[in-house]
Amino acid sequence: MSSAAETSRSLCCSIIDYYHTRDVSATLDMTFFINQKYA
Repeated sequence: MSSAAETSRSLCCSIIDYYHTRDVSATLDMTFFINQKYA
């Protein structure tokens, strides 16, 4: 039971990290685009 809980927790963390990283990179892309547009 303990190992199953560990697995599901690590899986949730992986998903959160994935989406968080994707959001950060999307934000950086948008910032770069805005900087290029108004530079």
